[in-house]
Amino acid sequence: MKKLVCTLIVMLFLWLTNAFADISAPEIIKESWHRYRLLNTEKEKLELAITYKKGRKRHCSLVRYTRFSLKKEDKILLFFQAPAYDRGIGVLTWRKAEGNSDQWLYFPATKRVRRISASKQGQYFGGTGYQSDFTYEDIRQLIGERMSDFDYKFSGEDNDEQYIIIAMPKPETKTSYGQRKIWIRKTDYVILQVDYFDKKDHLIKTQTNSRFVLEKSGLWRPKKVEMENFSKKRKTVLVFVSRDINPKLKNGIFTKRFLDKGQWE
Repeated sequence: MKKLVCTLIVMLFLWLTNAFADISAPEIIKESWHRYRLLNTEKEKLELAITYKKGRKRHCSLVRYTRFSLKKEDKILLFFQAPAYDRGIGVLTWRKAEGNSDQWLYFPATKRVRRISASKQGQYFGGTGYQSDFTYEDIRQLIGERMSDFDYKFSGEDNDEQYIIIAMPKPETKTSYGQRKIWIRKTDYVILQVDYFDKKDHLIKTQTNSRFVLEKSGLWRPKKVEMENFSKKRKTVLVFVSRDINPKLKNGIFTKRFLDKGQWE
């Protein structure tokens, strides 16, 4: 009997090993974002700190509203609350399942909404007279990516704890990056790190997600996201101060009219 039990355990172990070995790179990416996106809406308050080459720092407070869509046509509103001279600066993003996403930028000083063209998505997002290390492309990419735009493969560096996957944009994909190298934790499929390369395969920056928290809804979320920019010799750290899962958000929040009125909390 003991021999039979041992045999069954070994067979189960081998079956599980083969099952996980057979999972493909695209399936891992898909599962990772599927788990991240198991909600309808999200509201987050965050602190942003930028450290420059010589140690100078900037701090600001932001709020991010997100409405997720099963069709991947998400809507994101990000705006500054502090410092006072940045209050009201906002970026509205409408992601699309196909074609270019729509993005608009509002500056209270000019009192006008400006469309961000697809050719400008590689520009760094920031406040009055300064930039962070997150681009407009990153703003929409941080909550999910359109997998049809990329080819995925294993890097060949996988270990017992992480999958390491290369995401390569397809020739027709409009992106400011070349390849990305993505580290995904095997136990829960959370993204731990992303290396961003330019189109000449030079490392531009590294994003590190840490201090993961299991929310009441069962979702894993990082409390800290760090972007170290090697080309600019600069670092931006996002710390999520609070997070509300599935709050009631009016559709009117995600409109140019709302952005233009500057109806901030």
